[in-house]
Amino acid sequence: MSTMIEERPVGGADPIDALIPPPRPWWFRLIAGALAVGAVGAVAFLWGFGYIYPRPECCGEGSSGSIMSLSPDGEAVTVTASYYNSSGRELIVDSASAELPGADVLDVSVLDPDNNVYPTDNTSPLPTSTGGHDFTRFLITFVPETCVDDSSESWGRLTVGLDVAGWWSIGRRYETPVLEQRQDLGVLPPEWVDSPPQSPLAAACALLGR
Repeated sequence: MSTMIEERPVGGADPIDALIPPPRPWWFRLIAGALAVGAVGAVAFLWGFGYIYPRPECCGEGSSGSIMSLSPDGEAVTVTASYYNSSGRELIVDSASAELPGADVLDVSVLDPDNNVYPTDNTSPLPTSTGGHDFTRFLITFVPETCVDDSSESWGRLTVGLDVAGWWSIGRRYETPVLEQRQDLGVLPPEWVDSPPQSPLAAACALLGR
């Protein structure tokens, strides 16, 4: 049996060469490499600084701690809670709710930016916006159901619904403690600020005269 081998004519093109594209010019490879590196760097920058997927956090510089006081009508207690927009994008807060163990939450509203220290009844309705690298402070109105709080550290949970201003809806829900540590609680009237009751619920009951 004989095997016939097709010989390539001298100076002719090998058919397999048609499957392998010729090498690109050096300048094309240089530009393509620079574009690829630039694209990866741009995506890394936008992601890292929260432009693509904002990452809020609790609570940012200058906003640590919560302040508790009587409500304007004297029938309930208010406590503040904050979240910090650590991204460079403006975020829209379209909803807010709170859970306080041992208490009945009556309302959650947004404190006006000018009232950064003392809680008042000067609040804004939702939705509201939070600029890049800024924080929003909420006012939670509640009535304690008990004066005993057995938790040792954080107390309560604030949940906010977030969207990116002028962008697609990310449908994000962010949760943060209302009170992260007991020593971060300031209680009004002022004579209680330096040595508030050990428990948030005990402080609320004291404010209500219980």
